[in-house]
Amino acid sequence: MKSAAASSLVLLALFVGFTTAKLYLTHQTAVREEQQSLSVMCKDKEKGSKVMWRGPKNRPLGDRTNPMSRVTMYGVQLIFTKIRKEDMGLYTCMSESESSEFELIVSPTVDFVDTPTEVNGTEGNDIFMRCEATNARTEWLIDGEFPSDALRYQEMADGLLIKNADASDSEHDYVCKAININAGTFATRTINLTVKHRPRLKFAKEDIVYGYIGGEVDLVCEVLAEPEPKFKWFHTSPGSLVAKQVKGTTSVAKVSILKIKLRNAADLGDYKCQVSNSEGTLDVIFTVLKGTAPNPPQILDLSEATESSLALMIEEPEVTEQENRTNMLPKGFKVEYRTFEEAKWNAKRFALAEDKIYLVGNLTKNTTYQVRAATENPAGFSEFSNITEFSTTSAACAPLTFFSCTSAVLLAIVSRLI
Repeated sequence: MKSAAASSLVLLALFVGFTTAKLYLTHQTAVREEQQSLSVMCKDKEKGSKVMWRGPKNRPLGDRTNPMSRVTMYGVQLIFTKIRKEDMGLYTCMSESESSEFELIVSPTVDFVDTPTEVNGTEGNDIFMRCEATNARTEWLIDGEFPSDALRYQEMADGLLIKNADASDSEHDYVCKAININAGTFATRTINLTVKHRPRLKFAKEDIVYGYIGGEVDLVCEVLAEPEPKFKWFHTSPGSLVAKQVKGTTSVAKVSILKIKLRNAADLGDYKCQVSNSEGTLDVIFTVLKGTAPNPPQILDLSEATESSLALMIEEPEVTEQENRTNMLPKGFKVEYRTFEEAKWNAKRFALAEDKIYLVGNLTKNTTYQVRAATENPAGFSEFSNITEFSTTSAACAPLTFFSCTSAVLLAIVSRLI
């Protein structure tokens, strides 16, 4: 009976001691890494009496110590500007009648170990991207998300294993994230992956290309390859079995363009783009056949003008029986335009439009432009139409059609004359 009463008194004493505590701390315990900052406030929440901070080994703290103690209108603030390992320990806030403790735990910083930022591999092989960090666990993000294919992307204790790598793996962003659970902090490392692979076409292409005698044909050979490839072009004339290397190509990075001037039938035939790097070779074949040159547009006129654009009405030429039979039908136009001050033409290409209206924009207001157009069919472009002059409007005429705007300008001139 006495034992039960004694226990009740102890519990009551603990309860009263907890509820009547006068000192208030913003933190009881905090876990931080070195170089981080931290602030802990202490105040007497009942009387507002003076309090002070003492560090480990009962060292008094003030405004010139490290860490420092600063008196504010809210209480006395304990400030760590850059936490050091030796700052770890118990800190005591004291008033005249009582004290309360705060514990700082300094967690080791996260450091990456043996973690390269550049990784190279070969298509078809497994690639291991190493990532290790001290005092932390690691996880991986691919394009900002956790790996969804656990069979291909296998997270290991010391890195990420990519099974049967292919060229597309080079296109992703890989981030190794090291997390210090105790301190609630993390660090990241971005790793760039390069997968070597043999050349392959970037886009599907037409095997047959048409041209006409006297015209030009551009053969575009664009590939994906790592490392950067070298290009060679070969030509086999109709009826010939010998392929001759062709010079005069333009090659930039992973694109090579062969511009062919079709002088006669000998320039037709098969053209081979040979692309090679350390991983292999790709042969791309283009067959150039004789087509029919299109005729220039029947009509090139102005439908509407604004201060920044010209809406052109372009009528395609009549299709001949031969063009219809050989499928050499118009498929679009190339429009060239310039001011009188410009020496070079600006160009814009259009696919055929049902309403026959083609808009040339980003022009200067109240300016006259020279305009010409050429028809495009599978064999290339026609000769240009005759040059025609059209003008953009001034700002005041912008909402009107060209004809109504012209009328308005003429009316204004007549009014001034009268």
